Amino acid sequence: MESINRVEILGNVGNIRIQEAGEKRVIHISVVTNRVARNRNGENYVETTWHHVEAWEGQANIVDFSKITKGCWVRVTGRLKTNSYTTSDNVEKYTMDIVANKLEVVVEDTK
Repeated sequence: MESINRVEILGNVGNIRIQEAGEKRVIHISVVTNRVARNRNGENYVETTWHHVEAWEGQANIVDFSKITKGCWVRVTGRLKTNSYTTSDNVEKYTMDIVANKLEVVVEDTK
């Protein structure tokens, strides 16, 4: 049986960083998603999650990077990837990133 590694999010863009990677460019964006949940007392609260996303220029389902701006809505479909790095205190840390195979800007319907 084949395993599945797939994630889809819809949220607002925070930070944007584009870097050259040989002949192509890669965009790193943070995307925030919010979920309304209830605590034990029945009160609503907002659960906010920040996601790190990377997308490579030139893929068929990746939007032109110039269309991605801070605050815009994006829909991301991709796979999860674990990265590690070592801090200046020599502590190894891990991040869970989304490598996008589809990245599109979503225009809100103003009706």
